Amino acid sequence: MSSMFEREVKYLLKELGKKDLRAVNSPDDATTLCQFKVLRKKKHTFLSMFVEYPDVPTQFCLMDILQPSASFPETSTTETLVFGITEARRGTLGAGVDVSAGLQAELLGEIATSHESSLECRFVKTPLATLTELIQRKLLKPEPWFLQQCRKRGENLYVVTDFVELTNSPTLKDSFSAKGSGNVSIPWNAFVKVKGQIGGLKDRKKMLTLKPGMVVGYKRRPLVIREDGCEILLHAHDDEEDTFQDDMFQSRLEEVRTLVITDESILPIGRIEEPISQNFKALQNEVSQEVNALAQLPKDVQRAVFHNLRAILRDRKALQDLMDRLEEDSLDHLDGPGGTILRILQEKSKERCFNLKSDILCILEALMPLSDIQHDLLAQSMEMRILSGQRDLVRSILEPNFKYPWCIPFTLKPELLAPLQGKGLTITYGLLEACGLVVEPSTPRSTWDLEAKGPLSALYMSLSVLQQLAEA
Repeated sequence: MSSMFEREVKYLLKELGKKDLRAVNSPDDATTLCQFKVLRKKKHTFLSMFVEYPDVPTQFCLMDILQPSASFPETSTTETLVFGITEARRGTLGAGVDVSAGLQAELLGEIATSHESSLECRFVKTPLATLTELIQRKLLKPEPWFLQQCRKRGENLYVVTDFVELTNSPTLKDSFSAKGSGNVSIPWNAFVKVKGQIGGLKDRKKMLTLKPGMVVGYKRRPLVIREDGCEILLHAHDDEEDTFQDDMFQSRLEEVRTLVITDESILPIGRIEEPISQNFKALQNEVSQEVNALAQLPKDVQRAVFHNLRAILRDRKALQDLMDRLEEDSLDHLDGPGGTILRILQEKSKERCFNLKSDILCILEALMPLSDIQHDLLAQSMEMRILSGQRDLVRSILEPNFKYPWCIPFTLKPELLAPLQGKGLTITYGLLEACGLVVEPSTPRSTWDLEAKGPLSALYMSLSVLQQLAEA
């Protein structure tokens, strides 16, 4: 369901023309987000110089950490806006014909796809005077326990100030039909679960009904906790400021800043050091370091982590819960495969021969920025054991294009595509498209997009560390 939801939300925000709004990626988050909701986000690590970590809604709002007041914060809204989309595609196919991006077919007959929606929404904004009144309140004493947890995990916090919410209850509709005989495979498309042999007529329909009040886009401001109160920052560069000013947490970013990016200890005269965010070698060094660390783990541990990660990869909440437990140094109170990984940690921590906790955290840090669709595709890739070929292909895209801030064409290497034929190639193209690259099944040509750099970096790290586990 999430892919259909994500597509409609991105379309809506694009039509609104508000580039400062962030899209909500799942219906679950859409029902929990509201004005003054506090979001948490992982503090800077090395990978975050290339990757945007997702916002995670907390269970509390700004007023839950401030002393109560008789006044209620004021808001302002705009008029209700209506957007609709209807798209249909129908075609007659001959044998061996590729049908649009991502749909491979060998079919004699007809294929038709369509989707439609009608969204009504309103834009809710928090006036500056309201924010000013809020930050004049004192913090609750003693500090609430949930705020202590965020401090312990070393996270940064943000407050939702403006948002777009639905005012109607639209039903999103997708449909697929194929008439004839042959083969069709669209393994990553969430609304078309069709693959294999088709004989006669095959229909697939999918519907998702949304509720009024669901938040589909939002603007958030950094929250800074001072000794006597809090501050809501208003400028874009304020994102760099930490929430907990008195926190002793030292991020790995500080360590990275001391690293020498080039092989030489002293740069040649006249040579300008490349910014780390534009240096693929810096990313590659970090990936190699993490892969080498995983390679030192006992094979049985690598196998257990691999199989349990694959079991929870399609459950974002389970992945987030596992990461939270590791960052809180809490190795219990978790069920399922995540709990199995924690029990392995408990058993191996007595040996003190390796830092398994930091290694698993590294894997989760790479996985969490990826979308739910990519998690599903990675799980399929793990089952098919095609991670190595995918990793090499992603590296071949990143390495030559990493430093370019503009769109340039490139060609996928045929020798890297060859081992990924059939379903493997379809899954791989799905991973690339979910990163923001436009790839065509009928041609290896594509175009480098700067916005795809972060997701591709996270994908490259994920494929590299998962492949190391798979080798066990």
